[in-house]
Amino acid sequence: MRAHPTPARATLAADRRLELLYEVGRVLLSPFDSVEAMTAAVLKLLVKAIPLRSVILVEKRDASVRLHVWRSRRESRERLADLKKRAVDSYAYVTGLPASEVEERESVLKSEPESGARAEAVVIPLALRGRPSFGIVQVEPGLALDEADLAFVNTAANHISIALDRYYGRLRETALREKAEQAEKEARRVSENLEGLVAERTVRLEQTIKDLHSFAYSIAHDLRAPLRHIHGYTEFLVAGADERSRPHALRIMAATRRMDQLIEDLLFYSRLTLEDVKAEPMDPSAILSAVIAGLDAEIKERKARIDVEEPLPRVLGHAVPLTQIFANLLSNALKFVPPGVEPRVQVRGEARGDSVRFWVEDNGIGIDAAHQARIFDVFQRLHSAEDFPGTGIGLAIVRRGAERLGGTAGVESEPGRGSRFWVELRRAV
Repeated sequence: MRAHPTPARATLAADRRLELLYEVGRVLLSPFDSVEAMTAAVLKLLVKAIPLRSVILVEKRDASVRLHVWRSRRESRERLADLKKRAVDSYAYVTGLPASEVEERESVLKSEPESGARAEAVVIPLALRGRPSFGIVQVEPGLALDEADLAFVNTAANHISIALDRYYGRLRETALREKAEQAEKEARRVSENLEGLVAERTVRLEQTIKDLHSFAYSIAHDLRAPLRHIHGYTEFLVAGADERSRPHALRIMAATRRMDQLIEDLLFYSRLTLEDVKAEPMDPSAILSAVIAGLDAEIKERKARIDVEEPLPRVLGHAVPLTQIFANLLSNALKFVPPGVEPRVQVRGEARGDSVRFWVEDNGIGIDAAHQARIFDVFQRLHSAEDFPGTGIGLAIVRRGAERLGGTAGVESEPGRGSRFWVELRRAV
């Protein structure tokens, strides 16, 4: 994005911008009934800093693409149609997703900019850290934006990204709760016909486990909003920090990134338990290739080599857990090597009757036999985060993913002689 010369107007003080950003964050923590109401609340604060002619939000979270328009009362229908088309084209370019079926919703901005030359519209991708873009915000200001304006608008758009994730997360949470309540009703009906107390207690125990995972998912999800706000405010402060305070702010940002990755792993671990996973015949080679491509930067940085013995046998699997299984095993194989050693990893598949065992073998530091069982439990780490970064959930995801596909996982290793991790799944006929 380019900054443009700003016409003569009062520049909003930095402390006032921070106050407005604080108000944006506070407002977005409140519950909203719709995306329109949530975004309108942000725009109400945004126009206090920057005059706006139009704002278009394009986002996709289910089967359709939604286009939310806030426009000036004086905007012509012809120009508005052109702005909509530009926003949809920008959405398709940024996200790489088709926009064939667009659902439009339109509102009028409460404030009107002064008449005069129009400023160039700014397109900001909506994305959460570690995830691809899921939409865009197209802002057409009433006056050209300077660098401070652009930083302010970008931070406000980041807040909208967080709020959208929180809004749809609560919808998913409600759906999960309703599903759990329906399952509880069904379990209660079935339990009335059970012949023994043991079977009844089994049903209740299974439901309790599901409720606990649902509760853990909800708590982890709600932790993301304040964490993102901390990161957003710190990122804004870093831009204006002096040499003395900048390192401290950067350390805060690094800590929030580590916490965000931990929460992301916890959410995925919970989803493996809560969501239905239907195993189907599939070729694991395509998934493995995609995982290796995603690790390309780390492979080059570590001067590593990954060899795959093709062809890999077909299995009964599912793309999501199988991707996470390969990603975590390969990431560990690249990471847990002695200093100065270039990682060497070999991946192969071995048919064993009705099952297939995948092996991921490395030349890493190895694992003592006394610790090999517990490394597949959540939050089990054998080394400090300073020596080998990680969340301590990766191998727990590997085993849980294998179990959801009807298989299991394990390891063979000796200290100083590398490790041979394996995942055994059902063979596709």
